[in-house]
Parts: sequence; structure tokens; C-alpha cells
Amino acid sequence: MNVLISGASMAGLSAAYWFARLGHHVTVVERADGLRPGGAPIDVRGRAVGTAERMGILAKINDEKVTILEPSPVLDGTGSQVATLDLRWFANETDDDVEITRDRLNRILLDAIPEGVEFRFTDSIASLIDGAGGVEVVFADGREGRYDLVVGADGLHSRVRKLAFGPEKDYVRHFGYYVALV
Repeated sequence: MNVLISGASMAGLSAAYWFARLGHHVTVVERADGLRPGGAPIDVRGRAVGTAERMGILAKINDEKVTILEPSPVLDGTGSQVATLDLRWFANETDDDVEITRDRLNRILLDAIPEGVEFRFTDSIASLIDGAGGVEVVFADGREGRYDLVVGADGLHSRVRKLAFGPEKDYVRHFGYYVALV
């Protein structure tokens, strides 16, 4: 099977790993010029621990885990410290709950991907046409390709989802609450 994955972050890299491991031809397209740095830390726990172990990356994740060593200052809009936040009590230092930064996890996932996966950075999907013979894809750089499966792993406001299903406003619903990461 010829698989195209849009997005080279956790979901896209994990999908690339498993499809390649199962013997499929995989191409990953990412609009950035490489793996994106930064982002909020990720907790690897529950079933994800077993998955990481089966991928052979759990030891590397443990080696790269984030540890909370000291309290953190809380700053106001001017940069003045207004409080201290001590999250050391929150740190779960067990093997079944590991916190790691997104960029470290993405690097570990990329390094685990089998040889032969094609990466196309600084490009994206411009159009999708689903047909009997597969999905015809036109890339932003003008190249074209046919794929048996296109995976949209390109984030919250996914271009692939928009191309496949229409504008976000047609299927996104507000549930009456907001969530924030601090």
C-alpha cells in the first residue's frame, strides 16, 4: 500500500513507523523545514507506555524525560515575579508515567522510523481527489502523486481534514467549556 501522511509530529511520525514496519511504502509531507521545536510536554502513560516499548523507544523516552527539580517563578505581564509554583509534588517519577518534551519525543520517533520512509519537508498537500484508483494528490510545490491512503496528522486546524470534509465550521462544535494548559 502507498501511504501519504501529512504532518511530521507525534501522530504522523508514529503512523509512519507502524505503516513502514508493516511493509507499506510511506511518504511524510511536512510544511515546516524540519521537525518543529518546542511545545507543551507530553505524558507517556497507560497504553502509550506499552506502545513505546513495542516500538523499542521506551528506554530512550525514559532517558530524555523531564524532571521537576525546583519551584518555578510565576511572572506577570511585565516580567515581575508574582508567585512561585512548586510542582515537585506533581511529578510522577514512575515507569508507567513519563513526561517528555514534544521536540525530544519527535526526535526519538523520527530516529525509530525504518529506512525507506520518504520525508518531504517545506511542502504540503494542496488538493485531494478521491477516486476508484486511489487518492490523487497535488502538492503545494506542484508535484503530483497517487496514494492508496492519505492520513491527516497535520494538527488542530488540519488542512487535510478541510480538503477531505470541508470547512471546519461545518463539523466543529463548541461544548460550552474551555481548557487551558499552564
